[in-house]
Amino acid sequence: MNDTTLSLENSTEDRASLLLISTWTWTAFALLFVALRFYCRLRLIRSTWWDDWLILAAVASTTAMSIIWTIYANGGGCRHAASLTPTQRVNAGRLNWISQPLCVSGLTTCKISVACLILRLQSPTPWRTRLLVVLCTIMVLTNITVVVIMFTQCTPVRMLWDPESAPNGHCIASNVSSTMSQSASSYMAFIDLALAALPVHMIWKLQIKKSKKIAIGVLLSTGVSAFGFAIVKIVELANDANRTDFTWATVWLFVWNAFEINLIIIAACIPTLVPLFEIVWNHRSTTYFSSRRRPTADGDSFPKQSFRMRHRLGSVKSDTESGKDILGVKNSIHGHSEEIRAPRDARDETWQTDTTNRIVSSGKIAITKQWSVVERT
Repeated sequence: MNDTTLSLENSTEDRASLLLISTWTWTAFALLFVALRFYCRLRLIRSTWWDDWLILAAVASTTAMSIIWTIYANGGGCRHAASLTPTQRVNAGRLNWISQPLCVSGLTTCKISVACLILRLQSPTPWRTRLLVVLCTIMVLTNITVVVIMFTQCTPVRMLWDPESAPNGHCIASNVSSTMSQSASSYMAFIDLALAALPVHMIWKLQIKKSKKIAIGVLLSTGVSAFGFAIVKIVELANDANRTDFTWATVWLFVWNAFEINLIIIAACIPTLVPLFEIVWNHRSTTYFSSRRRPTADGDSFPKQSFRMRHRLGSVKSDTESGKDILGVKNSIHGHSEEIRAPRDARDETWQTDTTNRIVSSGKIAITKQWSVVERT
């Protein structure tokens, strides 16, 4: 036994505080923002969509991950492997591997949630929709591959955390899994940049003041900070191949995973909290939003008028982003063609619902997407 092994066996170094404080601080903020998001959706806006439920799945993953890491840290999982008893090493190794698919699922669902939020906010631009679908599909397939390789690299699988239990078992080279994880993380970092850039491009095409464009663009692109954490995590993944001291080597990887997942969750929730900003800054009442919206049978709400609008993605021919054909939209009611007008008492304002963006200005409703409008009976 060499001096290094002796020093590790006698070591009292423990990164448990680092892992627990980092994880639970960020998870608490993520839970708070998700709770505020659902308050806005259920109490104020009274409408939810896929992006809301996906972000709920993401915060559930990160909460479960935090609970597992708490058990892991209390069982000695943040110390040097050589300083642990054989039982502690096995238990720590098992929890270490179990937590990693939760990291992957949390990252995947929160990024898909952001993509769905962009789809909900955008005008019906086919190329942007297809791009997001392709990017997310590749991400899902890549992460599924990572998890499959993760748990098939050793036969039997228990060799991952208890190699002595299967003396006749075998594992592939550890750098194979590590390289695959680094490749997947690099693609995830690219997704962070793409999801930050697309809203800016989308907002910049709107016919609004430049100052508002900048403010909205910054608001929707706060997730770009996650790109920095993703890059650091890629560097840390190089240590993941160190199975001789896996407990000590993977603590920082867990910390960066917690930072990245929870930051994306928080960033994805910020744009949905606009009603709360209205209440705080513009002194709106909590009934202001519901009083201007009347629920429909389809689960959506519209101010003053009740229409069923069927979105025709892929059949858009007008250039909504350049402002053409968005004013004085015609509708067909009982065989008559007439202009949709807002109530006389309606003020200039922008509404965002799950299925439509409408701008009430100068007594007219401008529908920024192409719709089939049918009067409700």
